[in-house]
Amino acid sequence: MAVNEGARAIGKRAVSKQISEAGRELFERFGFEATSVDEIALLAGISPRTFYRYFSSKEELVLSWLDDLGPVVRRRLIERPASEPMLEALRRCLDPFSSLTGQQKREFDLVARLSQESPSLHSGILQHWEYWEHDLSLAIGIRMNVDTTQDDRPSFYAAFTMAGLRAAWRRRALIPRTKLATHLDRYFLLRSGPIPAQ
Repeated sequence: MAVNEGARAIGKRAVSKQISEAGRELFERFGFEATSVDEIALLAGISPRTFYRYFSSKEELVLSWLDDLGPVVRRRLIERPASEPMLEALRRCLDPFSSLTGQQKREFDLVARLSQESPSLHSGILQHWEYWEHDLSLAIGIRMNVDTTQDDRPSFYAAFTMAGLRAAWRRRALIPRTKLATHLDRYFLLRSGPIPAQ
């Protein structure tokens, strides 16, 4: 029984990967709005009905590419030295986004571009950001040893950090040859005064 369940799980992951790769290829070529679920299913070699067993919509497919990234911020903050200044720790906890490679980087950059095309997709992405921000505020509260229901500083720090990631992400999408880390560094200069012009 366990062997069969393991095989089914592997099979599901394989189909999910096929769908994801097909969606990514079509979205890159034709954009989000011009790509249909039927076209994704056709390229993936499955039926539209099978597609809907894995994803409720093409929006959910795109948003799934972000699922593994949110927890990284919280985990990295927890790993930072306790003696490190808060804003420096928050900047460093965003480093994994700057070091994405291969498929993950390709998907992260593509989501930024596609979000400009679709209001519904943009709304879903904002919900992801809000969840990440809340999760980060809890981690900051632990680091500061404060009750986040009584002390608003963790929420302010989290909002500042995630706003920086969003701003840098959008800027990186507009100027593809630039580095996300460069935009993040410029954003975090706000802590010491006005940002210098480029």
